[in-house]
Amino acid sequence: MEDHEGPVSCETGPLTNQTLSKKASVMRNLKATIRYDGTDFAGWQVQPGLPTVQGALAEALERVTGEATKVTGAGRTDAGVHAIGQVANFKTSSNIAARNLQRAVNSMLAPRIRIDHIEEVSEEFDARRHALSKRYRYSILIAEFPDPLLSRYSWQLRARLDTDLMQEAADCLVGKHDFTSFQGSAGKDRSPIRTVYSLDIGKVAPPYPGNGRDTLLTVDICADGFVYKMVRNIVGTLVEVGRKKIEPQRVKEILDALDRQQAGPAAPAQGLCLITVEY
Repeated sequence: MEDHEGPVSCETGPLTNQTLSKKASVMRNLKATIRYDGTDFAGWQVQPGLPTVQGALAEALERVTGEATKVTGAGRTDAGVHAIGQVANFKTSSNIAARNLQRAVNSMLAPRIRIDHIEEVSEEFDARRHALSKRYRYSILIAEFPDPLLSRYSWQLRARLDTDLMQEAADCLVGKHDFTSFQGSAGKDRSPIRTVYSLDIGKVAPPYPGNGRDTLLTVDICADGFVYKMVRNIVGTLVEVGRKKIEPQRVKEILDALDRQQAGPAAPAQGLCLITVEY
């Protein structure tokens, strides 16, 4: 990684108007790790007239530093998608210590967004261009009745899924492939070629077990990048496999067909979460 802790000229401590008004003589490049509930946002990327995560962060930074700030994210999560490990960088002439800046910006944000960490990095660091891999998790709750506490963070299904068949199908997608069949909209990406490093189906205990019969399935996928709606289209297809509506070996045929119509429906946005970005 090229990230490093740089010196800051103001001491950490209680925030004051004087502390927040200091300016640096040179631009600093800061890297932020961010988590958010994407339910009420129209995605990460700024869109005129719509609430977005990028827009909320830029607005809060401007209120704190007094300067317009461009926030560059590692990935453009869609409307309704969440993150616990989104990474962004921004440049500022403010001399506010990183920890003080984190505290001040968080105080300006709605509870749906939180900056977990800010650090100074090299001038060249770019959160999007320098990302080596990203890991997403998709959560599926199998329950007789919907769980209101997980409705914003999982796809809730009644039918049991055969996870062995799902994993067999998932294995067909690991490696470097053309993911046109799992691309949400042609032309949104420069190339549909991506490398999937791992794709694993798992089971975890629900955080609120209720009657004890609920099962929380996870689909963890790590890749060097993702085409538009790729994860949701893969999950939707794997669920069809788990329902025994698509044979596992058919997924390799779907991949090779380079035809979105061959794959299953897209899984809903609320089950998807960006977990980590590696550099």
